[in-house]
Order: sequence, then structure tokens, then C-alpha cells
Amino acid sequence: MWLLALCLVGLAGAQRGGGGPGGGAPGGPGLGLGSLGEERFPVVNTAYGRVRGVRRELNNEILGPVVQFLGVPYATPPLGARRFQPPEAPASWPGVRNATTLPPACPQNLHGALPAIMLPVWFTDNLEAAATYVQNQSEDCLYLNLYVPTEDVGRWGEKSGL
Repeated sequence: MWLLALCLVGLAGAQRGGGGPGGGAPGGPGLGLGSLGEERFPVVNTAYGRVRGVRRELNNEILGPVVQFLGVPYATPPLGARRFQPPEAPASWPGVRNATTLPPACPQNLHGALPAIMLPVWFTDNLEAAATYVQNQSEDCLYLNLYVPTEDVGRWGEKSGL
């Protein structure tokens, strides 16, 4: 959860042009976001290469549109000799990496892994819905799914009365 929050903060800073190398948070690789404008499939720069996301409208009065960057690698796949080792930085890639589909989930057993009494009600009540998102499982699962607001924070403040 904290990792996602840090990524979103870094992306928000990069979108406004702040931060360190590449336009991201100081000291981190960050995503150097250009003008997202009204593009449907924006392309941004990372320390490892360019990624293409997709703009999504949310069916919600409060939440504005977001740009999704799905499956952005944050480490080299932990396969073979790298299994159970500390993560290593991902290799850079040429061209533009498509980040518009969900990556594989890490291997897990949702059914029967823990007694239902040990799991929160909100989890067990929605187990079937969650299971649909973990059908594609792999040990190669070290990816981030990033959701970047497309509206300026100032505009959000006006809408909410802040």
C-alpha cells in the first residue's frame, strides 16, 4: 500500500515538473511525464524506457479520469537463480513498452489457504470477484499498476470546496 502511495506521489510530482532526474521524486528514477492533455494512450519516460498507458474515465462524481500504467516492471523477473533473492533493477527496454493490460499476479491460493475466520469479511464476501483478477499467475510478477489522476489538484480542490 505504501509503495503504491509513494509511486502516485512521485508521479504527481513528475507531472508538475518537480523532483529529480527524469522529473520524478528526488533520488528516485521517477516517471518523466510530459503533457498528458487529452491523449487516449499517453507515453511517458521512465529511467528504464518509455511506457504507454491508457486514459480511463471513472463512473464516479468525485473521482476524475485517470491514466493507467499497468504492468510497469520494478525489478528483474525473479526466475531461475534470482528466485528468493533480493530484487534487482529491471533491464531497460527499447522503444515503447505497452502498459495497458494487467500483469500476472504472484502465485497464491485464495481457496482454502487460510480458515475463513482469519480473513476479514470484506475479503471473504468478495472472494469470487477477487479470484477473477488472479487467474493469470506467475513467479514473474514484480510489476506496478499505477493510476495517475489527470486533473490538476487545484481543480479538484475547487470541486470539493477545499
